[in-house]
Amino acid sequence: MSRDTPRARWLLASVLVPAFTLAAAGAFWLQARGHAELEAAFQRELGLLVLLPRLREDVRRLDDATGQYLQSGDRARLDERRRVLGDVRRLEAALSQAADGPEERALTDRLGRELAAVLSEQEQWIARRSQGRLARGPAVRLSAGEDAVADVVSVLTGVKDANRARLEERRRRMERSGRAA
Repeated sequence: MSRDTPRARWLLASVLVPAFTLAAAGAFWLQARGHAELEAAFQRELGLLVLLPRLREDVRRLDDATGQYLQSGDRARLDERRRVLGDVRRLEAALSQAADGPEERALTDRLGRELAAVLSEQEQWIARRSQGRLARGPAVRLSAGEDAVADVVSVLTGVKDANRARLEERRRRMERSGRAA
């Protein structure tokens, strides 16, 4: 049997205590890093949730401005439409840039396609109106017809729902991580 001397105990303690301290510091560092990453993702996704209602409202304003131009022929409505279109493009770019998962990227791609289809159709009607090939009566019926932005809004709702689910999952992971510490 080995003899247990004070010197052997001191040597064992001088090796184990620093090793334990390093291991504990590493674990806390990893946990802090994980929390920081989760917090950054949480803030990014929260920012996306703030963008979505603004984008939806701007798409509606775009549709309204187009409808008002088609009905009245007032060039001021086209200027307003151009301003709103610039806002929509900026918000769409911010949303696409911040999309972080395959589901969100697919939804933002679909949003881009739906928005492009709506804009293309609107541009055709605007061109006809500006060339005098669309009378006021048909323009009123056209703008009062089906909701051209309904598909865009449904995609925005899908993005919001996916984002909300991811946000909730990140919140749960943060809670679990906090409890583990």
